[in-house]
This record gives sequence, structure tokens and C-alpha cells, in this order.
Amino acid sequence: MRGNNLKMLGFFLVCLAVQMRQTHSFSATERSTNYYDPNMKTKIASSVAKTERREVERSRVGREICERCNRPPPLCVCQSLPDKLIDTSTSVLILQHPRERRRKSLSTVPLMPLVLEKCTVKVGYNFTREQLDLVTECLDAGQKPLLLFPGPDAISLDDYNNADTVKSLQDREQLLILIDGTWGEAK
Repeated sequence: MRGNNLKMLGFFLVCLAVQMRQTHSFSATERSTNYYDPNMKTKIASSVAKTERREVERSRVGREICERCNRPPPLCVCQSLPDKLIDTSTSVLILQHPRERRRKSLSTVPLMPLVLEKCTVKVGYNFTREQLDLVTECLDAGQKPLLLFPGPDAISLDDYNNADTVKSLQDREQLLILIDGTWGEAK
């Protein structure tokens, strides 16, 4: 690696000398005043050294993460996860925006399949019918999937006026769809 950097330094110096000869022939006075930067060799050497340091930093192995929860050790939550997945009558489908997927150490979505037995995560911007097979199965069974999203027609499960609706939802298997993203991404 060091030999390549020395070749690069030599190349830069040759290019600099050629450029200087093409634009001017310098007298000793001009060299010391206007056109010649006496620190140019140092600047080029510093640039080459900086490139070398970056290569070394990029070649290092990434930080350590927990194999189960995929979080750095200080943020590991494995002690709080159940030993056995929780089986519920509700299946959960999470539609996750790709940007949210990148926030691995902060996102709670990767933990959901470690807790719930019937949990599926789909990542993308748009989803095809084949990707949403759980929704198709739900509709084929004559059920309406539940979408957790605020809106004017949203039903509050805490509202006593909706007690009959809530009771009917509890009596059968459901598909709950969650959207993971910022407001702009979720729309």
C-alpha cells in the first residue's frame, strides 16, 4: 500500500512540474513570490497520508453487535425478550420504509418478530399483490384487515361508544397492518 502511495506522490509532483512549465518559466524571484508554493510537496504528502488513513479505517471490521437482537452491546435487549414467541390470534404485518430499516440500533420493528409468532415485516416503497399475500388471504376469508393509521374514519379502540365493534374484533382472528416510517414516508 505504501509503494502505491509513493507512486501517487511522484505522479502528483510530475503533474505539478509539467503544469508549472507549461504556464511559465520561473526565475528565482518569481518562484519565491508569486507562483510557486514551497509547501506543495508537504500538502501532497499530507493528502496521500490522509488517503492511506481512510483506507485503513474503512478496512476495519464494523462494530460488534448482538447476534439475536442485532444491536450494539450497550443497547442489547435480549434479557427483555421472551424465551418463547408469543402466540396471538392477531397476525401483524409491518410495512416498513427502507430508510427506517437503516436505523437498526434504534428501530423497534426488528424486535417484533423476536416477540410475536405471527409477525411479518415487508420493506419497500410500494408493494405488489404477491408481497401482500397476508392481506389477500385475509380478504379471501371475508375479513377486513385492520390498518393502524390515524384518519377521519379511524375507530378508537378505547372509546366506549365503539364497544360492540371492539368486541366483534376480539372474537376472531385479525390481520393488523402497521406502517413504519415518518409521516411523509407513510403517506
